[in-house]
Amino acid sequence: MKHSGKSMNEIYKAKHEMVKEAYSILCMFLGEPPKKFDFEYKDKDKKFKCDYNMTPKD
Repeated sequence: MKHSGKSMNEIYKAKHEMVKEAYSILCMFLGEPPKKFDFEYKDKDKKFKCDYNMTPKD
């Protein structure tokens, strides 16, 4: 698109629409992502750890 002579604003709008469409398709097939989740793991000493009620931004 950059080489087609379109302005950066037009490119941004097109990119935004493409991302919205990709998100919509993923939600159709995989479902909406969770708002909160529990993250379970083992640390380097093999001790079980769990972080509760995390959000994707955490």
